[in-house]
Amino acid sequence: MKREQILTKAQKYLIKYSNSSSKYYEELKKAYNEYKELDNSDPVINKLYSKQINKLCMYVEESENFVSFLITLIIVIIVIITLVSYTTVKILSGQEKVKVVMEKANSEVSLNVRNYNKDFTLSYSDENYKELNPIYLELNPHSKDNFNVVYNIYLTVNSFSGNIDNLKYVITIDNNDYIYNLKDASIVLDKYLIYTNNMNMNDYKRIQLRIFDIDSTDDLSVFDYKIDYDAYLE
Repeated sequence: MKREQILTKAQKYLIKYSNSSSKYYEELKKAYNEYKELDNSDPVINKLYSKQINKLCMYVEESENFVSFLITLIIVIIVIITLVSYTTVKILSGQEKVKVVMEKANSEVSLNVRNYNKDFTLSYSDENYKELNPIYLELNPHSKDNFNVVYNIYLTVNSFSGNIDNLKYVITIDNNDYIYNLKDASIVLDKYLIYTNNMNMNDYKRIQLRIFDIDSTDDLSVFDYKIDYDAYLE
């Protein structure tokens, strides 16, 4: 969707559910304001906001149809599957390969995810981020059917002894580098949405993620993080 279309859709949901007290509504309002204030945004940023605002609109709509607003993310995803006829799956990161089966139209899709972070340590850097050891993320969906897989990558900072506003990250994919300030990333359910993209079935993506601190006065003695994914079939 074009920028004007996604902003119009978000505004429509913000007005329609203006009495909502759900956390999804607050996240939608925050994402809408951030996107509206952006003067110039590259295609990756546009895609990030478009995907996230669409998902938050669905979450807001669903949360208003239930008595309790304390529904877990997994239940919300299951309801979305029923209403919009695509499959969403949540995959937790880990050192070992995770195999998850997604079902759509009587077809099974195995999405294999693995990350390697053995050599990663948070450190200071400026323009020499290429010298840092990356976290390697691998995605590899398999199916006999020709689906398109849309995926999101999230980062949770569990604990950090420095100033989180000084953290930056670089996504390297298909020999292209995308550099961002972590503080500018959208926050969804206490997680930073750091990257979103799509891939073809039976394709393979190896993504390098480099996280670093730009302030040499920060204390980096404590840095604990977690990487999550979610994905759906188009």
